[in-house]
Amino acid sequence: MSLGGPYSSSFNDAVYAVLDAGIPVVVSAGNDGQADACDKSPASVSGALTVGATQIDDYVASFSNIGSCVDIYAPGRKIRAANYANSNGWTEKSGTSMASPLVAGAAAGLLQVLRDAGFHSVPSTSLVDDINYYIVQFAEKDTVKGLPSTDNNNVMLHTTCLTT
Repeated sequence: MSLGGPYSSSFNDAVYAVLDAGIPVVVSAGNDGQADACDKSPASVSGALTVGATQIDDYVASFSNIGSCVDIYAPGRKIRAANYANSNGWTEKSGTSMASPLVAGAAAGLLQVLRDAGFHSVPSTSLVDDINYYIVQFAEKDTVKGLPSTDNNNVMLHTTCLTT
C-alpha cells in the first residue's frame, strides 16, 4: 500500500481485516522526515510489512519515517518510474511509496515459492507470518546507515535467496 497519513484506528482496522483474511500486506512507512512510523496509518499495523526508504548510498532517506514499526528498508530515492508525459517514458520519483512495491514484489515471489513448496493454496494467517519472517530474515542486516542507534530494525531488502 503506497498511501498513509496520521494514525487512524479505522484505517488500521481495515488493514487488520485483510491480514485476518490471510492476505500479506506491505505498507509504506510514510514521508514525514524521519518521524515515528508508529504514529502513522497504516504503517503502525502490526503484521503488515512496513517499509522505509533508503537512498543510493544505503543511508536512510531524509524523508522516510523510521522507528520500531518499520520492519525493513528498500531503495526509495530517485527510482525510475513510468511516465507517459515524458518523451523518454520514465521519470525519477522518491518516497516510501517507491520502496514498498519492491518489498511487495519480493513478498509475491516468496508467496509463489512457498506455495510451490507445498503450503496451502489458500493463504492462511500462518502463511502471512511466514512471508513476513522470511522477507526480514533474508534481508541484509545492519546495512542502513544514518538510523538512530535505538532503531533495532536495521535491515535492507535482499531478494536473491528468496527464489532458490
